[in-house]
Amino acid sequence: MAKMNLLSIVQKVAIALGSDEVSSIDSTPDSTDIASIAEDVYYELMAKRDWPHMTALTKANSLSNSDKPNYLSIPEEVSELRFVSYNTRTSSQTKDNFVPVEYVTPETFLIKSNKLNSSLSNVKTITDYNGVTLYVRNDKAPSYYTTFDETKLVFDSYDSSVESSLQGFKSQLLVSKAPAFEKNNNSFVPNLPSEAFPLFLSELISTASIILNREPNQKEEAKAQRQRRRMAGKSWTVTKPLETVDYGRR
Repeated sequence: MAKMNLLSIVQKVAIALGSDEVSSIDSTPDSTDIASIAEDVYYELMAKRDWPHMTALTKANSLSNSDKPNYLSIPEEVSELRFVSYNTRTSSQTKDNFVPVEYVTPETFLIKSNKLNSSLSNVKTITDYNGVTLYVRNDKAPSYYTTFDETKLVFDSYDSSVESSLQGFKSQLLVSKAPAFEKNNNSFVPNLPSEAFPLFLSELISTASIILNREPNQKEEAKAQRQRRRMAGKSWTVTKPLETVDYGRR
């Protein structure tokens, strides 16, 4: 099945439910309800599996805070952070050198931080955004990170001979982006692989039938079950499923 916009989806569901003819999402109370149910079904479907097509390469955001030079922020649209690397190129090197940065738990980060000698010149005392004292190295590129609030990345170090604080454009983040659903947009196309649309449509008809008609649609539920089994082994087009890498934000 080819991809469809939301109006086409609502029209198909309305026909399946025996509702009035639909020319726009807001044509009838039923069509508006169907669009809202479609949003719920979509998010539920997205949450049930790891969809590789939602994976993206992006970069962190700079915070431009000289008092917290070891911090970067996570872009708002990111729902999961899979991998982080940082350009560790020094002033004496002629080429970029992106190196993976390891995720550690907040507890491990604090244990490592507290082992540093704050009296040394290569250790900088940082006051976290919550007012808590941390210690980080200022003479090397970062090698590990954590997050205390799921919005900011806290690194173990930065190289003050290269930069006054870590820079977002020097990072590489492999992420899963949060899906968006525009339930008021007739031309909106749900962000799903083409082969997932039959499952989405069957799930939607089955759910809408129960909610709006107060009765299950056995035919569509059976179709949905077949589609679930078929999709269980494949949810990608080009790549194999990503390996599970414990690099943080989940």
